[in-house]
Amino acid sequence: MACDVAALLGERDILRGGGADLHSRLALLSGEERARGTQGGVQRAKQLARQYRGYLRGQATQPVADPDHPRWLGALLALAYPDRVAQQRRPGGAEYRLANGRAALFAEADSLMKQPWLVIADLGSRQGQREERIYLAAEFDPALFDTVLAEQVRNVDQLDWDEREGVLRAERQRKVGELVLSREPLTGLDESARSQALVNLVRRKGLELLPWTPELRQWQARVLLLRSLDTGKPSEWPDVSDSALLASLEHWLMPYLAKSRA
Repeated sequence: MACDVAALLGERDILRGGGADLHSRLALLSGEERARGTQGGVQRAKQLARQYRGYLRGQATQPVADPDHPRWLGALLALAYPDRVAQQRRPGGAEYRLANGRAALFAEADSLMKQPWLVIADLGSRQGQREERIYLAAEFDPALFDTVLAEQVRNVDQLDWDEREGVLRAERQRKVGELVLSREPLTGLDESARSQALVNLVRRKGLELLPWTPELRQWQARVLLLRSLDTGKPSEWPDVSDSALLASLEHWLMPYLAKSRA
């Protein structure tokens, strides 16, 4: 199957106008479907697939259960393009979010839109298009992340402040790139974790979240003026610009947050 897929993706699409599902192209190569596609393209892809199989002669292989199951096409594509595993934004919708954080969509209705997970084999944008379009893809079984694709999964502890409810949200996320597979709450967090969550909130929302007064802003402006007039390298006056303060929140703000209650 890997040889067939590599041959298909190395040639121009042998089934133009036949939807985006790569399974239909594999069926043409295997002879399950006839009188479809461009015969010249099918023959070239078959020849290329035979060439790839020749490279594998004598190579040790690890057998898998039900090797012809459709899910293995998605597994192969995910191994080749881990950044193109994609999750549907809403059920039945045309737009998907990729593991690399970008978005791609079907330009027109496609049978694959009933699949909540895909791996996109061919995508791109043309002049005048804002989003990337999906041209070739296959359905994907996220359960593969528990087995053959487990190396692509990472655990991330996410701490952040819920502004609406005024509480700390802490969870462990199983992620593939930017996609979240599952979440579970984290318990037993200490004050430092809580303080880090508040710092994250300030960094995201900006320094205006803090209780600035006109006098403080005036002091900040005076220090920055003195810094700009200082000819010493480096200046003896600290950088108290908003950008510098945001970059160093852990040093000057976090020590004061231990007893904060938002």
